[in-house]
Amino acid sequence: IYGVVSPICNLLSALVIGSTIVAGLIYVDPITSFFIFLAFSSLYLMIALFSKAMLATNSKIIAKESTKVIQTLQEGLGSIRDVIIENSYESFIKIYKKADVPLRRAQASSVVISQSPRFILEGLGMSVIACVALYYLIYKPGDSALTTLTVFALGSQRLLPILQQAYMSWS
Repeated sequence: IYGVVSPICNLLSALVIGSTIVAGLIYVDPITSFFIFLAFSSLYLMIALFSKAMLATNSKIIAKESTKVIQTLQEGLGSIRDVIIENSYESFIKIYKKADVPLRRAQASSVVISQSPRFILEGLGMSVIACVALYYLIYKPGDSALTTLTVFALGSQRLLPILQQAYMSWS
């Protein structure tokens, strides 16, 4: 449920909400909307391409080591009487730690990879908004530019978390 169904539902939800926001921005100014959406999407796409190999490696480690952890727990608890009589706690603890440490490291790495683009993209997002503001100041001065810029700033502010949610669901 948490590994497949929930991420798919989150991804679909992000796509629907993101499409609605982009459609609203396209209604206001199609060219600028296309530029903003293209900038944010391409940044997330580049991050996804760079992190794909590491996520694949982590998923293989997680699958392999979680199986070992479960197997060790089942063997240890299944023969608990023998473990107590023979006083062989340490051997099961060593086997468990040998499987658990790489598992936890891979899980932590995957979480960091899936959540870290948010902080990078928020900074870059402000740069994109600044470029759009500069464009409106130079090529479309006036009161309508301020209104349009405000719409794009708010739309971008709502679009970034949705793109982050879609990326996290993918990863």
